Amino acid sequence: MTTKRPPRDFGLAGIDHADLPVRDLSKAVRFFTEQMGMELMTSGPEYAVLQCGEQTLGLRPLAAGTPPPGPQRIAFRVNEWIGLRSRVTRSRAVIQDEREEENGRTMRIRGPDGLQIDLVWRG
Repeated sequence: MTTKRPPRDFGLAGIDHADLPVRDLSKAVRFFTEQMGMELMTSGPEYAVLQCGEQTLGLRPLAAGTPPPGPQRIAFRVNEWIGLRSRVTRSRAVIQDEREEENGRTMRIRGPDGLQIDLVWRG
């Protein structure tokens, strides 16, 4: 019989930021600001930093011909579900899947460079 060890407390409070590699930086910035409603904090030729709630999303361009490394899927927690579908539809984002689960709902949309984006609401 194995005993479950209590989690170690390292003082972690959540994710501060994530960096995503993208093929077209300006296209990705437009997607995340215009379609996802994030705010552009700062940018340059080799980076863009967007505000997403209390977290930060960094975008960095890939060198030509380089396959995207790292995550191909990212999930964002949303505060409320009512009206989300109509906002997403108005933004012209492509909805790939919607699910209602025991403890919430998830909508998957297609982002730049084939990135899968999950919008998650926990009830």
